[in-house]
Amino acid sequence: MATKKEKITLQTPLVDIKKIGTSKALALNKELGLSTVEDLLLYAPSRYIDKSNMTSIKEAKERFKQGEQAIVHTKVRLEGIAMIRTKNKGRIIVEAVAVDEEGEKIRLVWFNGASWLVKWLKSLDEAVLYGRIQKVGRNSMGISHPELRKSKGEVDNSIIPVYHIPASLGRKKVTETQLKNWIKYLLEEVEDIEEFLPEFLLKKYGFPTRKEAFKQMHFPEDMSLAKKSKDRFKYEELFLLQTALLIAKKKRVTVEKGYKIEKSGVLIHQFVNEKLPFELTDDQKRVVKEIYRDLQSGHPMKRLLQGDVGSGKTLVALLAILIMVGNGYQCALMAPTEVLANQHYKNFLKYVEGLRKEDGQPVRVQLLTGSVKGKKRKDLLVALREGYIDILIGTHALIEDPIQFKKLGLVVVDEQHRFGVAQRARLLAKSSDEDIIPHLLVMSATPIPRTLALTVYGDLDVSVIKQLPPGRKPVITRHFYENNRLEAYRFVKYQIDQGRQAYIIFPLIEESENFDYANIEEGYERVKNFFGPSYSIAIMHGRMKPADKQKAMDDFASGKAQILVATNVVEVGVDVPNATTIVIESAERFGLSQLHQLRGRVCRSSHQPYCILITGKLGIDSKKRINAMLKTSDGFKLAEIDLELRGPGDLLGVQQSGKDIMRIADLLTDRDTLVNARQDSAFIIAKDPNLNRFPKLQERILKQMGEKLFWQRIA
Repeated sequence: MATKKEKITLQTPLVDIKKIGTSKALALNKELGLSTVEDLLLYAPSRYIDKSNMTSIKEAKERFKQGEQAIVHTKVRLEGIAMIRTKNKGRIIVEAVAVDEEGEKIRLVWFNGASWLVKWLKSLDEAVLYGRIQKVGRNSMGISHPELRKSKGEVDNSIIPVYHIPASLGRKKVTETQLKNWIKYLLEEVEDIEEFLPEFLLKKYGFPTRKEAFKQMHFPEDMSLAKKSKDRFKYEELFLLQTALLIAKKKRVTVEKGYKIEKSGVLIHQFVNEKLPFELTDDQKRVVKEIYRDLQSGHPMKRLLQGDVGSGKTLVALLAILIMVGNGYQCALMAPTEVLANQHYKNFLKYVEGLRKEDGQPVRVQLLTGSVKGKKRKDLLVALREGYIDILIGTHALIEDPIQFKKLGLVVVDEQHRFGVAQRARLLAKSSDEDIIPHLLVMSATPIPRTLALTVYGDLDVSVIKQLPPGRKPVITRHFYENNRLEAYRFVKYQIDQGRQAYIIFPLIEESENFDYANIEEGYERVKNFFGPSYSIAIMHGRMKPADKQKAMDDFASGKAQILVATNVVEVGVDVPNATTIVIESAERFGLSQLHQLRGRVCRSSHQPYCILITGKLGIDSKKRINAMLKTSDGFKLAEIDLELRGPGDLLGVQQSGKDIMRIADLLTDRDTLVNARQDSAFIIAKDPNLNRFPKLQERILKQMGEKLFWQRIA
């Protein structure tokens, strides 16, 4: 354990700080991801209470009546404290009445209260109240879950930082007061708060030094200094991120070695001239040219291919694969599910049938998933290692340790957001040549907003396909409430009677106490009862055995089943051209990106596609999502709306949400800061790629960001 005589630095583990203690340091690490002194100092206040700006209850009430945000901030006494058990599921509510010095009153409510709260409230002679007035109950105004602080005589004019303490941390007896005391102690004791931002950037934006910014962010002298300090750390995070990404990109295109092709090869010409049933769109032609230039460069390609569902990304990937195989290299395609991997495998077999390499040998495609076992798996691995397999398609099974390629030239990752950075890196490392890095193409049918792409994929080149293949019709989207479900089902029946097929999607697998919306078990029975025995219905969800899922998918793809009842397992990549109608039950429970992906399942043919959204009562955000689906089919517009409604983590998935990188910056509110940081990073790296003129910045990038973001051989 650290003692007062020991030196405390920014990198000192919190478990070594005696004042914090081991158990609470471990709780900070587990619940907030804070492991070092610097981590704790970067845990910014969620907001501040400016005690010089007091607002009476009467004044706040008047603002509320005028439709404005109404914050009460004043000294009060409490009366009428009570604990009430409601009739609805026996919930406990704690209530009190706050009375200010003018005698004005406001109702206070705590839902899911407890006896300890009542006891604490009764111990308060006087308190400082902070909270937003809102409707509490049908006709009354009040404050739910207000903030109360014990008053110590006269209200002072200081600025109080307020920290978010999640309930899980509070249960481990870590309080806001303790957090504040630890931060204050560390700011006094830590010895190595050095500046690494270039001086010209500090002057450009008027930022304080790092040491001063820590002090003013946590214990500000005034609100302007608090804001400027917080802005500095937001910029710092984004600047470090962009600098690391741009250095990695610079290294990739100047230093790292990739397989260099000399020609397009015979395979792509055979395919385009003999097997391609339609002409490529202009967007597809442009992207193929971009990929071809990358493959000719001698440096590893790392390209993100974005495009709406049905825009032809997989065909572009196939052309890239044929170029590489035609030049003597092996290729791998990794998909997130066995259903999708099987579909790719069957399609690729059809695509390459009859194609011959320059030596006259056919193109050999194999499938590797968790279901491939025993001698078949062993023989496949030997053939792969000896170079007898040209294209290997599979799931996460591709990154397992025994798997080794003879000459892996290109890795394609489908639905890349389903895989973490480390998983892509492991697949790239499957090549036998350690000195040369395989090319990488990652595909996403979930459009990624520009700010998010800059943040997470800033070291990749980006290609976008917006055109749909000729003959595709836009999806007609309609919204029905649950009480009109039968009308929606009658429309589905009509479409099936015209020879088409339909998906009916549910968000849950089994009933849950916590949710009262549709689930697939009840839904399947309801669909069977409505359509009757003359209609063939298959069911598919994530908890089924792979073989059962594949059978359901095969029955639907072959037309044996007219309706597929499924969870959003069909969100990714399932391709059944004759399925032209999709019904999404409890659509309010899906994010916009999911809804858009699901809708894309039915725009695979020249028939008119339909998407029917069935919902219960809609809240504010869910109403925005449904309205957005009705108004536009532009995936990028929907992605921007989704980013605003749900935040970046939900869009990217937990595997690469960036939460461990961005503690203070917010992609929703700090987009301008991100753009500035990107421009400043690009300016510096263009003039000084190795940061030799900025040794402190160079040290910081290599030391802290190295493992997380200085990806080098990682996508």
